[in-house]
Amino acid sequence: MQDISVIILTYNEEIHIRRCLENVRKFARQAFVVDSFSTDNTTSIAKEFGAVVVQHKFENYARQFNWALQNLPIETEWVVRLDADEYFSDELIAEIESTLPNTPDDVNGYTAPRLLYFMNKFVHHGVLPLVLLRLFRYKHAAIEDKWMDEHIYLTSGRSVDLKNPFYDHNLNGLTFWTQKHNGYSTR
Repeated sequence: MQDISVIILTYNEEIHIRRCLENVRKFARQAFVVDSFSTDNTTSIAKEFGAVVVQHKFENYARQFNWALQNLPIETEWVVRLDADEYFSDELIAEIESTLPNTPDDVNGYTAPRLLYFMNKFVHHGVLPLVLLRLFRYKHAAIEDKWMDEHIYLTSGRSVDLKNPFYDHNLNGLTFWTQKHNGYSTR
């Protein structure tokens, strides 16, 4: 287990949160779930797994995540941002375990390729994998204050690429996906 805290923003994620937190247990010392007042069992499942659950009104993803960085009692050197429907591959976990202890002082972040599952099938084509900064030194990163397509950026130092992937694997059906993407197009 590494000196890592994971921040997961949630709203009605009972279908995903158990799988996500089972994965987080493999590599992180702390798990924080910042919940936007879910009406399902998201928070009770998160508490079962020992996550620190904090509820905070949602305005947009960027502001919620930056609020979490500024207000959670993070005690670790490193932070990971995960969505509830995401999880690290075992290979990525092993790569982090071997890489993190040897991190040069000027490296404050790591990127990893995100691979996508759609309707329980791996997506082989398109602009994939998408390489994203998801692991960073606490207090050396933030997320762009945008309503859509926000990304984490380093406020100092440089990033290094990890080669092994993490997965975006949403278990909801086509109706959910369509509604979610209609919301994206509206924004």
